[in-house]
Amino acid sequence: GDSSKDDKFGSLSSDQNSLVEAGFTFATLSTLRSKLE
Repeated sequence: GDSSKDDKFGSLSSDQNSLVEAGFTFATLSTLRSKLE
């Protein structure tokens, strides 16, 4: 939802934008956890 991503996801609705960001965040956290384990 921050302005730096508005252009990248400008064609998506705000709801889809939030889901995409949540997906990237979840994937990043999962990857970090895997590396820590």
